Amino acid sequence: MAFEEDLTAFLQETEFSVPATLVGGVVVQVIFDAPHVDMLGAGLMEDTQPSVLGRTVDLGALNHGAALAVNGQNWRVSRNQPDGTGMTRLFLERTA
Repeated sequence: MAFEEDLTAFLQETEFSVPATLVGGVVVQVIFDAPHVDMLGAGLMEDTQPSVLGRTVDLGALNHGAALAVNGQNWRVSRNQPDGTGMTRLFLERTA
């Protein structure tokens, strides 16, 4: 028997999550993050690495180039990274 946990408690808007609008107008709850990243070390190149974390059932089918909107910004998926626990992190690139 497979273990299935209800992950919706982690994705409530009253906690840390925000709505994300997927293609077709589907709205799902995600946790948005944009941590600072030093690339090449010693501050030679600095950037952020925006991502969203959500349920795999909601985000798992979004592949490279898929569009979504979060916090009033349009994004496209640069990488889809399921964690094997029912959650998926999508790394994002801003679109015009």
